[in-house]
Amino acid sequence: MPRTVVSRLIHRFRGEGEVPPNDDDDDHDRVLNLMMICCEENEPYGPALDTATMFLELLVASYERYREGVIDDGDVSTSGRPPRGGAAEDDDHPLRKIQITVYHAQALDYPVTPREWDDYDGIIIPGSLAAAYDTHVEWISRLLTVIQMEIHEKRRKTLAVCFGHQAFAHSFRSSAMGGCDRMICTSEDGERVGGDGGGGLATVCSIGPMAGRKAFRLTNEGKFLLGGTSLTTCRGDHRVSMRNDQRETNERSPSRECLEMLYTRGDMVKSIPSVGISLCGDGNLPNEACAYFASMEDAACFRNHVAQDSAGMEFHASLAGQKSSIPPWPMPYAITYQAHPEYMSVTGYKVNYVNTVGAMEKRGSISHDISLCARKDAELNYDMLLENCLQATISTGVILGWFR
Repeated sequence: MPRTVVSRLIHRFRGEGEVPPNDDDDDHDRVLNLMMICCEENEPYGPALDTATMFLELLVASYERYREGVIDDGDVSTSGRPPRGGAAEDDDHPLRKIQITVYHAQALDYPVTPREWDDYDGIIIPGSLAAAYDTHVEWISRLLTVIQMEIHEKRRKTLAVCFGHQAFAHSFRSSAMGGCDRMICTSEDGERVGGDGGGGLATVCSIGPMAGRKAFRLTNEGKFLLGGTSLTTCRGDHRVSMRNDQRETNERSPSRECLEMLYTRGDMVKSIPSVGISLCGDGNLPNEACAYFASMEDAACFRNHVAQDSAGMEFHASLAGQKSSIPPWPMPYAITYQAHPEYMSVTGYKVNYVNTVGAMEKRGSISHDISLCARKDAELNYDMLLENCLQATISTGVILGWFR
């Protein structure tokens, strides 16, 4: 049976028009070749083709914005990509295409050989209606093992969202998996975030199911990695729109203090392991985005660097091509979000988000009023939400070495 593959060419210049998916044009320039471990085969979040398409649309739009290289101090436009080790030759070889190949966790479908794993530049673990802590379910248990043995042990670059975010943390559920003496991160006002010590743990959401737009304060580490210090937020003609229809929107720009995205969730990450650092959260929901490092020592080294450079200027300067993309401090191999940045793609916003919110109402997880509010509020704040998701995805792409 043929494997599902979605791909799209990168627009060289804005205004060239839509490029059809699965285009077979030649790949003279670089291709970002990702695999997605699909964790939900059914609507409203699935099927796999829709899920892969959401991430493809988000990554393409984010990379195009990254290439524009818009930065805060005036209408300055650069190539938007940090040079590799100071070299300039990559400027002539930007990404030409992003491609996502789908594997199926519920069918225990994974790459068979080390070479097949190594063929990919990175991994996406998306959402699911399942619970990451249901380790008695065979496919979930296998996924957690894969995260430990294939992703963490081999430092494979990974983006995980919602269920994937929870599964990543829960795979570290014992001290043997790096779950001892976990560091607690603090926000600028001294609030402790990141949960209790011990291993990674996913649980039922302590404040109940959630749907709609939510904002969580970034930790100092989150500001450093995701705060977008050198990137604009929502600036006139540089704004990117991934939908064709025009509706009334709220022009409020995103905050650099908080991460604001769309959520549909019933579970949470209560604690993360010693190799993990919380990027945003609050007292009730301490780990709404996380970064994972190769070791506890690397995580501590990174945290110490951030304490000395809390504004995050060094990292974000590299986003604008002002410094080498190879930092002197350890960087994470995985970034995970409880939120759904992919909901701000065309497919995600028009189909999956609306249908998932509706399904939560139908199941009785949320009320009719909350369901209506979740949809209307997303509409009013569309541009701001889009900018947050693009900004976070750009940062993630740079951190993981996908955008270079």
